[in-house]
Amino acid sequence: MWIVGILFVVVSVGIAVLLVAALRPVVTRLAGDDHNSVLGNAFAAVATLFAIVAGLLVFAVVGAFAAASTACSQEAAGLTQMYRNVQIFPQPQRSQAGEVIKAYTLSVQEDEFPTMARGQRSPETGKAMDDMFNVIGNMTPDKSWSDQYTVVARKMTDIVALREARIESSAPVLSPIYLIVLSISAIVTLACLALIHTENSLTHMLAVGLVASVLGLVMFLMVELNSPYNGEISVGPSSFDNTLRTIERISGTG
Repeated sequence: MWIVGILFVVVSVGIAVLLVAALRPVVTRLAGDDHNSVLGNAFAAVATLFAIVAGLLVFAVVGAFAAASTACSQEAAGLTQMYRNVQIFPQPQRSQAGEVIKAYTLSVQEDEFPTMARGQRSPETGKAMDDMFNVIGNMTPDKSWSDQYTVVARKMTDIVALREARIESSAPVLSPIYLIVLSISAIVTLACLALIHTENSLTHMLAVGLVASVLGLVMFLMVELNSPYNGEISVGPSSFDNTLRTIERISGTG
C-alpha cells in the first residue's frame, strides 16, 4: 500500500515537473503584465471546481466503505444473537440449529470474503444459507420454546437482507470513467498553475510539485478505498471472527 501511495505521489509530481519544464519557455516568451492575474484567476476557478468534485467523490467512497463495514457488523451480530437464542431449544434441535449457524458464519469468513474481493458472491455460502433455512425452517416448536424459535426465524430472515447488503457493498463505488475524468481534471489544474510566470524555475517546480503531491494523495485514497473488500485498506471478516469465537465459547469447543 505504501509503495502504491508513493508511486501516486511520484507520478503526480513528475507530471507537474514535466508540465512546468514544457510550458515555461512558452510562458516566458508570451507573458505580459496581466498574465499572472489572468492565469491566477483561471487556476483559482479550476482548482475550486476540482476540489468540489473530488470532495464529493471522496465522500461517496468513504461513505460506501463505512456502509460495507456496518453491513458486516450487523450481519455478524445477528448470527451471534441467533446462536444465543437457539441455546434454549431442546436437543437435538439445539445442536442442529447451532451447527448450521456456525457453518454459515464459517463460510462467510472463508468462502465469501475472498469472492467479495472480486465483487462476487460465493455459491458455497449460498448453499450454507439454504441449509440454515432448511434445518431451522423445518422445526416444529412446542410452547416451551416457540417464542425463542419465532425470534430466531425472524432474525434468520433478516440475515438474508443483511447478506445482500454486504454483497452489494462489495462492488466498486466509482466506475473507471470517474477516475479518468478526475485524473484529467487534476492535470488541467496543474497545467493552469504551470502556466503562471515566475522568475525562478525551481521555485515554480516546487510549488507545482507540492500541489501535485496533494492531488496524487487524493487519487490514491479514492483508488484504495474504491473496492471496500479489496486492497490493504479494506473491510475484513473480523466481525465474523468474533462471532465464531463466541460460538466456540458458548458451545465449549473454544
